[in-house]
Amino acid sequence: MAVSIELYIIVNFFADLLLLAVIARCRGCVSWKRLGVTSALGTAYAVLMQLDGLAWLGNIVCRGILTLCMAFAALRPKKIKGIFRDGIVLLGASALMGGVQILIRESVMTGALTTLLVGGILGLGLTLWLFRIRVNRVEKWEVDVIVRKGGRQVRFTALIDTGNRLHEPVSGLPVLIVEQRKILELLPREFRAEVPQAGFRRVAFGGVGGNGHMNAFRPDALLVNYSDGWMRAPAVWIGVFPGYMPGDVCALAPAVLGAIGEGTEENVERF
Repeated sequence: MAVSIELYIIVNFFADLLLLAVIARCRGCVSWKRLGVTSALGTAYAVLMQLDGLAWLGNIVCRGILTLCMAFAALRPKKIKGIFRDGIVLLGASALMGGVQILIRESVMTGALTTLLVGGILGLGLTLWLFRIRVNRVEKWEVDVIVRKGGRQVRFTALIDTGNRLHEPVSGLPVLIVEQRKILELLPREFRAEVPQAGFRRVAFGGVGGNGHMNAFRPDALLVNYSDGWMRAPAVWIGVFPGYMPGDVCALAPAVLGAIGEGTEENVERF
């Protein structure tokens, strides 16, 4: 199958860019500058593979290393397992797109240009569709959360707790309760949980390891993920819980966040 080098570069670049963008969106870490640079490097690698003296770059080991490097450069996962997770997803999506192109070439017997373009479009469409399928997880009462404040962000998993009826007393908005250790990056260095703090509101609580008051703040942004992409959540306050919650729970989300996953999208902005 022969195509012009210009078309080969264009299709490879935009295929890499769109695949990385889909994964980044689901991870809540879209940076178009990083995505563009990574896609350009991936395209350059794909071109080098076509040269006679560098055909060895196409073997599975080199491709695997390249995919891991692209996942790290574009998505910046904080843990080693995140690099392998995102790399496997990227490799699978690339293989799916390539498989669709081969299927079209073998079954329809089209020309090289049609195979590259139609196969790429259909493969990308199938990948997007698969990413939109909601995964019916066992922990369906859990959601991934990203909290942003002052140019920084933290990510954790929150349990949807229908018994969490805490509301900030002035605004009346619900409160997402989070262990202090999980959001230290968002708190001022002089923060003390046991006394009132400037810029925070005091919220009374009971039943979460005892009774007392916690400091709460309004985040700049709150994103939630139900396995089909990140959404900007309704307005809530973040309550800083100074102790440890029982079991493996580190955050208790109000019922309003669980309603988003059930199709209620009032006041919700797709991110």
